[in-house]
Amino acid sequence: MVRRTLQDNWLEMDGRRVFYRTLPAGESAAEHPPLLLVHGIACCTETWKPFLDELAVRVEAPQIIVPDLPAHGRTEKPGRILGMADFGAWVERFLSRLAVPRVDVMGHSMGCQVTLALADLFPERVRRAILLGPTMGGRHVPVVRNFGGLLADSAMEPLSYNLLLQTVFFRMGPLRYLRTVRQMQRDDAFEHARRIEALSLVLQGTRDAIIPKHAARELAHAFPRGEYRQIEGAAHAAQYTHPEETAATVLAFTGRPGP
Repeated sequence: MVRRTLQDNWLEMDGRRVFYRTLPAGESAAEHPPLLLVHGIACCTETWKPFLDELAVRVEAPQIIVPDLPAHGRTEKPGRILGMADFGAWVERFLSRLAVPRVDVMGHSMGCQVTLALADLFPERVRRAILLGPTMGGRHVPVVRNFGGLLADSAMEPLSYNLLLQTVFFRMGPLRYLRTVRQMQRDDAFEHARRIEALSLVLQGTRDAIIPKHAARELAHAFPRGEYRQIEGAAHAAQYTHPEETAATVLAFTGRPGP
């Protein structure tokens, strides 16, 4: 078994340094676009690490691109609070800087809202969309429900994951975090989903306490070409706690022939 090596990279956008990681494609990877991973609020490239380690030994895995979003991880903070459409536009410009015309995109938590904004605003950029534990906006899941679920979910996640989130949270800053949550609540995932023609998968851990399962299923049905699946035994961060099962599901989905 040959493990491919993650590469750390930097570039400058809008006068600020952006950190991202890449993983080369496996030797048996099909001719599909790269897979772009978009993390959630108060997360970073490190919250994908177990998933990336699993992809690194899978010969069928495509090239992987994983940025730290603005004000997250090692990417510098912008001068203002970004909404979901702002994040989506930022990701599109990031792809342009890398000269990557089209991707499959996998978002986690808030990263799903960013994925939806990207696919809605720039449909030519997205071949397939995968939403893991998608947040949806206040119209569908009230903020009190989200915070209550976050507390319940933290008890089911490993200590290493919770400590990582805590580190990124304080680096981001509590005020910026709360203002970003407000932007998340103003967004409507269902409105985006109804306009997205890309084949889309809503993925969720069976123990996810943050996102109600009925809402996740309804979101999958809102897509013209949507599907819903679960990762058995996982909570909200299936990519961290159940990387093998998550990778198998994602690669089977992106590996299907067709557009």
